[in-house]
Amino acid sequence: MIAREFRACRCPLSSDVVPELREYERGTTTTANAFVQPLMERYVARLEEALGERGFRGRFHLMQSSGGTASPAMARAFPIRLLESGPAGGGLVTAFFGARVGHPDVISFDMGGTTAKVCLIRDGRPDVAPMMEAARVHRFKRGSGLPIKAPVIDMIEIGAGGGSIARVDPLGLLKVGPHSAGADPGPACYGQGGESRRSPTPTWCSATSTRASSWAGACRSTAPPPRRRWDGWRRRSGSRRSRRVGRVRHRVREHGGGRPRAHRGEGARPAALRMVGFGGAGPAHAARVARILGVREVIVPPASGVAAALGFLVAPLSFEFSSSLPGGARRARSRRRQRAPR
Repeated sequence: MIAREFRACRCPLSSDVVPELREYERGTTTTANAFVQPLMERYVARLEEALGERGFRGRFHLMQSSGGTASPAMARAFPIRLLESGPAGGGLVTAFFGARVGHPDVISFDMGGTTAKVCLIRDGRPDVAPMMEAARVHRFKRGSGLPIKAPVIDMIEIGAGGGSIARVDPLGLLKVGPHSAGADPGPACYGQGGESRRSPTPTWCSATSTRASSWAGACRSTAPPPRRRWDGWRRRSGSRRSRRVGRVRHRVREHGGGRPRAHRGEGARPAALRMVGFGGAGPAHAARVARILGVREVIVPPASGVAAALGFLVAPLSFEFSSSLPGGARRARSRRRQRAPR
């Protein structure tokens, strides 16, 4: 009745969005779905209009967090299922490149500008988790965010990206992230100005190191960050510039190798895995992270900076659906007794 009387109001039903038990998870997921639904509707409408103006007469699909693609109508109805669609493409392209080189068991290392994520691929397929968390208060602490009951490719966020800003806290501890220099102006070595954001970042530290001299020329400038920020960091850390640069890179790689160790308890032997490094900053750090994990081989695909987008091309057209089937406990016990062997 509300949807009929107020056409501009979005009124998704929790029984449609999450037809499962557990009221709190249904409530947060349905609320988040209603919040992003107008944004997704406008986005899909603009995309369809732009494709039509360019003479496109085919069909297009949108990536879901689960690794499958959905129609525009499905994306409008359930936009919450697209929340982690970008990283999901990275998991699919990892499985694709692993299969091309004959390795069905691989681990991805996707490092962009703000975060780095890993995904374990077994037998050529990524694991799919039944839910995720959004808007965490504490970045790496489970339970500090909103539970979203939607299938998602299981990935671990391991920390900083290439544009994450490094700093020293009042206790003298080095921190990298979560604030980022962004794409514009980006790290200091991009040479795009932006004094307030040109702080030390892993990308800048890599570009100014002697080992990266072969690709540092692609950067517009390798000038250091503003003196006031760099001098303040020097006073707190009490170390030379080369040592500070090395500490930032070491911090990023230790985070990248530490958190994925949780997969070791699930039967994945690092020596039997191959790592696929991609993303804007992934190939620059993949070898060191692989060494920390005990992975012996690293695969860097062509066009690694846009590898996650290539994963969209190998995604299947699918939609996962689940529902609860409540039943009486007495009836369930009687069924078990009938099926029990004598």
